[in-house]
Amino acid sequence: MASTKIKILNILLLGTITMFFAEVLSGSTILWFISLPGLLITFPIYIIHAVFFLNLAIRTERLDYSGLYFIGVLYGGFEFWITTVPLCGYINTNPIMGCMLGVAILEYMALLYFWHPIMSVMSTFLVFNYLAAKSEKSAEVEGIPALNEFSPRTTIVKMHWLVILMIGVFICFLYSQLNVTNYLLGYFGTLGIIGFLTLIIKRSGGSISFSNIILSDRVFKILDIIIVLLYVLGFYIRSHFMVISPFPIIVLITYAIGVIGLKMGNKTGFTNIEVADSSYITWLLISLPFTPIVVSIISPEFAWLFGVASIFALSLLAIIYFIIAFIQIMKK
Repeated sequence: MASTKIKILNILLLGTITMFFAEVLSGSTILWFISLPGLLITFPIYIIHAVFFLNLAIRTERLDYSGLYFIGVLYGGFEFWITTVPLCGYINTNPIMGCMLGVAILEYMALLYFWHPIMSVMSTFLVFNYLAAKSEKSAEVEGIPALNEFSPRTTIVKMHWLVILMIGVFICFLYSQLNVTNYLLGYFGTLGIIGFLTLIIKRSGGSISFSNIILSDRVFKILDIIIVLLYVLGFYIRSHFMVISPFPIIVLITYAIGVIGLKMGNKTGFTNIEVADSSYITWLLISLPFTPIVVSIISPEFAWLFGVASIFALSLLAIIYFIIAFIQIMKK
């Protein structure tokens, strides 16, 4: 039985990994760890959501690809209540591809059907699983079966990681306004925190494991209430953005897609999985962030162009990954 300290450190580690994939690579809050709003608002929000939806996936036994995908859709629902980006675009900017029926088309597709399912959920859980395997010094650990599909054993999966991380670094660099210092500090600073937490867990005699993040029924219900209150507060603060769109309809449709997807999926619980060598992903994480810098040195215009192209590519990726999840459900 892990100590409370080890459990808290595991939760902080999961939250930091989520911040890296969800906020840093998206360019939303690159320097979150030296910003009061980042530390006191954004980071806790992501910790709460990562822990809650991981436990929801475990409790409903939806740990295959389609299950985690639709868990990610529900996870991304917080964007409606807290940021309103899917409805209005980013604050002080117009929606990139305009609006249709009150929805910011690109932002809605990118966040709800690609970024949160693939980056905030699956990529986060896979990296956490890699660290767990390293912590146990074993190639086989208790984990999420769907992660086998995302372990870089085949060329197509290696291309998946290359594409999503390349898109992430270019978007991050774009939203840093091509500021190399802020970009590298936010990127490697977050990776450094992940490494530091991993080291602290190891030196404390603990282990990195999903089992250290599983909540009791009482704590899970408390977290559920906290999330509802958080959404109510977000709605109250940002309600003036929501009156300009058919907010209830869009939200109901989105949550219905997530819930129906979960209901139709297969029940798959934890199992012992063989974790592939993590050196490929580690190499990508360390080497790829320098690509947009090199491009910007050659031509700043090209760096902007690649960044913008990466943003538009998110809608196409959203469709592809949604179709893959749908096909998996149909095959059950």
